[in-house]
Parts: sequence; structure tokens; C-alpha cells
Amino acid sequence: MGHTFPDARDSPEAVRAYFNILKTVLPSYKAVIGHQRIRVFGDMAVDSGTYTFSEKRDGKEIVRPARFSMVFKNEHGNWRIVDHHSWAVPAS
Repeated sequence: MGHTFPDARDSPEAVRAYFNILKTVLPSYKAVIGHQRIRVFGDMAVDSGTYTFSEKRDGKEIVRPARFSMVFKNEHGNWRIVDHHSWAVPAS
């Protein structure tokens, strides 16, 4: 994606800033979820799985498979991301 965040994004403001980078990506940029596993624990939920990021640059498609985990909290009927971690799948 070209953006890096070396520090943990563990506050509402930091999570919001992380996802706001999506407003700046190229129109060809895509993120497709492969599989996911959602577990709900009362007003909290955990979602983990795989996704693939892709985009076209200079006529070539760049594909980056990754894994993710997200923690959600239900606040007044709205599920909000309170923690997110994503990492690239190591090359084989």
C-alpha cells in the first residue's frame, strides 16, 4: 500500500487515522477478504482471517496477501473497530 505505521494504532484517533489513508489510494486499489472467522463475546467481537491487497502501477498488477485481526466493541448498536493488526504473508 505504500503507507507504513511503525507504531501501534491503539487509540480511537490512531485507528481512524490508519483507515483514513484509504481516502488517498489509487482507484485501482482493492482489498478482498479471503476467509474470516468472527467470534462474538457479548458487546465485543474478534474477526481474524486473510485478505489480499492489489493495485495497478505502471501497467503492472501488484498483489500483497496479508493476515488480519480486528477487535470490535458494540456501542449503542454500532460495532466500532477498537483494535486492528495486519501483517504480510511471508513469501514462500
